[in-house]
Amino acid sequence: ESLRTFQNLPEPPQKNLQNLPEPPKNHLNPPKKISCTPPEPSGTLQNLPEPLRNILNPPEPSRMQPYVPMVLNNLVEIINRPNTPKTLLENTAITIGRLGFVCPQEVAPMLQQFIRPWCTSLRNIRDNEEKDSAFRGICVMIGVNPGGVVQDFIFFCDAVASWVSPKDDLRDMFYKILHGFKAQVGEENWQQFSEQFPPLLKDRLAAFYGV
Repeated sequence: ESLRTFQNLPEPPQKNLQNLPEPPKNHLNPPKKISCTPPEPSGTLQNLPEPLRNILNPPEPSRMQPYVPMVLNNLVEIINRPNTPKTLLENTAITIGRLGFVCPQEVAPMLQQFIRPWCTSLRNIRDNEEKDSAFRGICVMIGVNPGGVVQDFIFFCDAVASWVSPKDDLRDMFYKILHGFKAQVGEENWQQFSEQFPPLLKDRLAAFYGV
């Protein structure tokens, strides 16, 4: 059964992360550093219409919506394509996230078609504004279509755990999604599900988000 939206969950504890231990530095694979400046369009992204290339500084949703069906299919094809260069995968994932933030109702129905490669593409990137904006988009899309992430929720958990110091409001988004999923499946099912996690991932989610 698809999850319901997570609108009415309690707020996370106000202690935030200040008094929690630092996450393990060797969590799964070490993240790599990328520039914090907006990436230049790569490959087929160079051929996108100007409003879409400007998504790194998103315009009004009404200006974006006419282009969403055309470009989204292209982006989903790229992110699922075997042997796609890592830089193109990362840029594509960031673009999908930002497109979903601007036009979540149009992008969220396709969430299941890209959530796994999206998460694996961005989990190794260090905290920065690009990653922040992309994850805000994915959180908004999960709120619109929570069922689209259920089958690959472990990949979302791993991507969330790749953050060292998310901004408080973004951390709250993660908190509500994680606790919303746990509440929907129940404590026993959550324990069975979390047993699949690598130990470092399990410890990190417990320390940072209480799940």
